[in-house]
Amino acid sequence: MKLTKKRVLIGLTSAAIAAVAGYLIWEGIAHPPTDLTKLLPAFTTASAEIRDQAAKAVSAGKAKDYATAVEALGAIVNTGTLSEDQKQALIFTLTEIRRKVTEASRPDTDLLDRIDELTLALID
Repeated sequence: MKLTKKRVLIGLTSAAIAAVAGYLIWEGIAHPPTDLTKLLPAFTTASAEIRDQAAKAVSAGKAKDYATAVEALGAIVNTGTLSEDQKQALIFTLTEIRRKVTEASRPDTDLLDRIDELTLALID
């Protein structure tokens, strides 16, 4: 088989496509996106201040700014007037954020401690 420029170009293009596809599959399976979709519906009837904090947490989580997301969730938890549905949505969201922080190459142990603290406050 004669090696031509066309075959080399096809081979390199195929390798590049396979690498990109592999990366996308890896990111989707091994590192699924943070699911914060359950948070906002639980707070539709809450005060405007709490809804704003929930929206801030979701925006920060989508931007992978987990410290800001946890700070906003902490403000909600500290209100102390939460329904069971709201507590469950907060626990789910904190668990999702904890999963993403833990996956980091150097997890922020202070942030993980704060997440655990908030989660325990919701369970008690």
